[in-house]
Amino acid sequence: MLDASTITAAEEKGHPAFQELLIPRRRFQTGHLSVIGRKPRRYVVRYYERTIKGDGTLGRTRKAVTIGPVSDIGNRQQAKILADGILRRVNSGPPRLHVILTLADFATNEWAPAVLPSLKHSTAKQYRFILKCHIIPALGQIRLCDLTREPLQAFLGAKTRAGLSWETVAHIRNVLSKILGAAVEWHYVQENLVKLTKLPRRPPRKPRLFLTGQQVSRLLGELTEPVRTIVLLLVTAGIRIGELFALRWRHIDFEHRILQIREAVYDGHFGTPKTASSVGDLPLGPEVMAALKQHSERAGGVPDPNSLVFPNGAGGPLNPKNLLRRVLYPACTRAGIPRVAWHALRHTHATLLAAGGASPKLLQSQLRHSTTQLALELYTHQLPGFQREAVERLEHDLLGRE
Repeated sequence: MLDASTITAAEEKGHPAFQELLIPRRRFQTGHLSVIGRKPRRYVVRYYERTIKGDGTLGRTRKAVTIGPVSDIGNRQQAKILADGILRRVNSGPPRLHVILTLADFATNEWAPAVLPSLKHSTAKQYRFILKCHIIPALGQIRLCDLTREPLQAFLGAKTRAGLSWETVAHIRNVLSKILGAAVEWHYVQENLVKLTKLPRRPPRKPRLFLTGQQVSRLLGELTEPVRTIVLLLVTAGIRIGELFALRWRHIDFEHRILQIREAVYDGHFGTPKTASSVGDLPLGPEVMAALKQHSERAGGVPDPNSLVFPNGAGGPLNPKNLLRRVLYPACTRAGIPRVAWHALRHTHATLLAAGGASPKLLQSQLRHSTTQLALELYTHQLPGFQREAVERLEHDLLGRE
């Protein structure tokens, strides 16, 4: 038995089955040259390849390679010369390893159990969805040894034509690349063919929703506790909703007005924040601290440091989707503002900071991004009227009269 998880170890320890694959063949294969078809007639050479079967055992399979049309190649002697070139690889040195294993079998039984448990819950969930709903239905029955670039490129093109966003198709391609990258690393295939595929040109990003300062005030006026304090924190601190619902009382320094980001929660699963740079300490203003102090008093005055700041009735984390549908969306409607999701409040935070003159470095630190470029490109937007004010101010400086 020689499975994916033991192939590398088998190489190092001299596994008999693997060593058998590395021993040059004692029998020289001349192959069997024949002519098939009618229009057009084609030369085909058949020979045997040693393989690893789907169950991990060793065997061999008969291969058939089309050399070309008889009309182009000519007589049998010329075809034999071309066939010898194909067989030279088979007869010289260690044979190439072929695996009679479908992409679905490898991804489901080898890659997923070995890789997904090491990922964050949210990432693993997304990968499983992409594997189940996109990759396996379209490509699952193709054997790894038969996989070529063309069906992979056609698969990505079909997903784009089906109306999926550029970002979604890019995510699918990324997961497929990780699967075949592991197949290369574990010696199932020789090349990650996904790297040879291309995505269409990325379309312009759609404008992202955010709120103005006046809209934030109207929204807060329509909210009751504790959702009012939740929205206030999201807008003034710019944290992610998963980080907010993972906050514990020990993460709030009331004396120094500091919010410590140390955890995040997704689908009820607690873990570390999104990236290493997401861990950090954020300053809070006096009004937000006062709102948190009132919230702690409503929770009993001196809460357990390890308890969640915003728990559900059972003490666990709140469900952001339920709260969004039942509370935030109706409040937006009552306030007469666009219906915004939780992440739009993070965009609002960054945009209002930038409008107030915050430097790119400050934005990077506040949003806890690895680069300033990401903060500027994705999270800052132009407030209505600010561009006109800037142009008119420039005109006054250049042409204005005392």
